[in-house]
Amino acid sequence: MITSELIDPEEAANVLDEPEIFDRITDDTCPEAIEWPDTCTYYGGYVDGELASVSVVHETERGRQFHFQVLRPFREYKDELATQALDYFGVPLWCEIPDLYPQVYKIARRFGFREVEVMKDHYLKNGERYDSRILELR
Repeated sequence: MITSELIDPEEAANVLDEPEIFDRITDDTCPEAIEWPDTCTYYGGYVDGELASVSVVHETERGRQFHFQVLRPFREYKDELATQALDYFGVPLWCEIPDLYPQVYKIARRFGFREVEVMKDHYLKNGERYDSRILELR
C-alpha cells in the first residue's frame, strides 16, 4: 500500500542523505553535508510502511520550488508517489532540472511541468558546466 504524509527534516534526511540521491541533488558548490532546514515542507511517500520518497517545497522569489526524490528500490512506484505529492502541494510549483538529468526532465514534462527558462552554464557537476531548465506547473 502507498501512503503519504508530512514528515520532519530528520526523517526526510533518511532519503535525501542517501549517497546516490545526495550526489544527484548537489553540485560542486555544495557542502559535503547539509542540514535540512525546517523552513521547508517535507512530504514523505511510503510503500508498505517504508519511507520510499521525499518531496520538498520551499518558498523562493519565483514561488514554491518543488523537489522530488525516490529511493532506488521503490522507483517502480515513482508515478504514484509523485502524484500524491503533487496533489498535496497543488499549483503553482516550479522546479530546476540540469541538462545532466534528461530522464528527470522527461518525467517532469509528463506530469505537466512546462519549460519557461534556460539558465546557461548554471550547474557545475564534476568540474563540467551544464545548462539548467526552469519548469513550471500551473
